[in-house]
Amino acid sequence: HYHREMMPILNSPWLDAFGPAPGYLNRGPGDDIPAFAPVASLKAHNKVYLFQADVRTHVEGGAAKRFGETDSVAESVNVLYREMGKYMTDGEIPYHWTFGKWYDDPAIYAAARNYERLMRLSGRFPRQSVAEVAEVLDPLSLSAGVQYRYGTEVAAAAKFFDFNRRLEWHRLGAPRDLWLLDDLLTSDRLAQYKVVVLHGVCALTTEQRRLVRERLCRDGRTIIWMYAPPIFAADGTKLAWSLENGKDAGFAFEEKRGDFTLLIKSGEQTLGWSQTGIYGGFGVPWNHENPKPHYAVRFQSRFSPLPADGVKVFGRYADDGSPAAAMRETKDCREVFWGSVMMEREVLARFAAHAGVHLYVDRPAVVYANGNFGCVHVKEAGPVKVSLPRTAEIVVDLVTEKTIAENASSFDVDLAAKSTLLFYFGDRAAYERESADVKAGLSARDAELERLRPQFAYEAVRTNLAAV
Repeated sequence: HYHREMMPILNSPWLDAFGPAPGYLNRGPGDDIPAFAPVASLKAHNKVYLFQADVRTHVEGGAAKRFGETDSVAESVNVLYREMGKYMTDGEIPYHWTFGKWYDDPAIYAAARNYERLMRLSGRFPRQSVAEVAEVLDPLSLSAGVQYRYGTEVAAAAKFFDFNRRLEWHRLGAPRDLWLLDDLLTSDRLAQYKVVVLHGVCALTTEQRRLVRERLCRDGRTIIWMYAPPIFAADGTKLAWSLENGKDAGFAFEEKRGDFTLLIKSGEQTLGWSQTGIYGGFGVPWNHENPKPHYAVRFQSRFSPLPADGVKVFGRYADDGSPAAAMRETKDCREVFWGSVMMEREVLARFAAHAGVHLYVDRPAVVYANGNFGCVHVKEAGPVKVSLPRTAEIVVDLVTEKTIAENASSFDVDLAAKSTLLFYFGDRAAYERESADVKAGLSARDAELERLRPQFAYEAVRTNLAAV
């Protein structure tokens, strides 16, 4: 999704599925492995998203910590259940890899036996997204950032927008969808989103500008423009630069050229660059034993929203005090400009809460959810209050199959560090009926396989190839 040929690929009638490798940055227990593709756009084009599930476990032995290995069997099982929560709620299809004995542990095999039951059960209920936060990428805009050398690193803007999803927003406490701009602007699902984050969308066509004003900026939605306003008028791949074009973000702007960090002072806080320590990945400085934040990359251009009636500045660039973050309320929407490529989780959470986004938990946590299933994965141990989007007749722990709550719109649980809660919420009769039917089908299938076993059973022979 970092190049401008992504849309033609999605429009191809010859492409049925898409399955890029996931990223490796901070993918261990307590964190997440976000999909490395605009899954919402893939679904809009009726494409299947294949998730490359290459989760390393404690069995790996710590040989390559950059891949996100776990340190114990409990961590391994809970990370695998976290991934199951993703597949169950988002409709992503996993294909499992192993380059060794990653799964060679009785507890992992026991968890794996639950996978088919849970996937079949989730398929008996609607799996449409209920996310109220949309993240948006525009391939042409991201390539413009490279072409015009806005950063001192190749593809810096694209790289650090993705860092938000892996270092900060993955623990927002609510599901999020990732879209390509054109697909979201024309989607019949646009009304479900209360917050739309535009990652460096700096190049818009005339038609896109019309749709932004007529479809995006309405219904009280919060629109967050990150790093750059739409200063390029796009015609195909031809770009015409003018600061006047930036007014479609709701503000007038000035641009400064030089050598800058994008740190933002808001009150007593210094924001705009994640302070999360990095403990894995490629192409970034990382240290598993002593994680440190990524150094602040310097950019050659930055933008300031100019003072005007109705414009409230709530952040300034740390080095010279010029406006860096501002908001503007209109009768149709709330427009926000954030002058950095990175935004802390707590900043996005405040905007989400103000916009009425349903936050499922009362603390930072990885959350996946749809209309009947939820997944909460935490880093720190402690009590968690889980708030449901509606009152549910029954809430069931899907691993233990025990009832957690009845006739409840929220419930409290104590979770261990780096653990996962998978749960169903909704109608009791529907759950009991579908769960029983899934189990009966699997039982019949297993009985038939057992009957056929003598035809296919064989005695495994191990050969020491080194002695051959």
